[in-house]
Amino acid sequence: MVPGMSAATETSHRGLILVAEDDPTSRKMVSRLLQSAGFAVVPAEDGGAAVARFADQSVDLVLMDRYMPEVDGLAATRTIRASRRGETVPIIGLTGDTEPEDITACEEAGMDLVLGKPVDLDELLAVIETALAGTPEVTTPRARVAGDETEPDFDPAVMAALMARFGRNGLAELIGAAHESMAIAAAAIASGDAARLARAGHSLKSAASQLGLNALSRACRAVEAAKGDPALGSDLQAALAEARATIALNRPDLA
Repeated sequence: MVPGMSAATETSHRGLILVAEDDPTSRKMVSRLLQSAGFAVVPAEDGGAAVARFADQSVDLVLMDRYMPEVDGLAATRTIRASRRGETVPIIGLTGDTEPEDITACEEAGMDLVLGKPVDLDELLAVIETALAGTPEVTTPRARVAGDETEPDFDPAVMAALMARFGRNGLAELIGAAHESMAIAAAAIASGDAARLARAGHSLKSAASQLGLNALSRACRAVEAAKGDPALGSDLQAALAEARATIALNRPDLA
């Protein structure tokens, strides 16, 4: 098997999709979604890996997170577009920032279409089907806010829906990835590095919302808005502990 390629690659005939996403939870969730729909997946944990794997494999479509460490989604998209095969491959951007200037930056980098995070999984599948059938136009994504103040601290219906879609093993994988994402955030808190903490808050805010962990998502959004102010580290640490306890209480079989 080619390194970086999922097991589904060898049997899938619907298409090969490169998923560039630095957050483990978001990357696992999107990969699971695509595999359940019959696609093969090549995961990439940052923009540099995305460029390398695109060069090595015959990718049919790219899902590109905008904000990633080292090489971000904009730089990776430009590099892919500069290659011969990259001139025509559909590239769909994923971003938690949907202000007009953010969408313009994605468009100018070469993304065909941008979806806001947290991602609506059904919408994502529909967009992928359309993109593979032709060339999508750049559109402004719907405004979606991770961890909105009106949402409950935890929404069990979200995990129930993921269970129905992916099954017990799939949900177990997502929860395992969530613990990995939370460990990354905890390490950022311990580092005391504002830039690292802001990046962790940005990455985790949408992933937490996708699991119904809205209190954690709000804490992450606050840290990001404060540009990683270390003074908010204790608040985020408490939110991480609460999220772990919530998972253990509501899904003790998977925690």
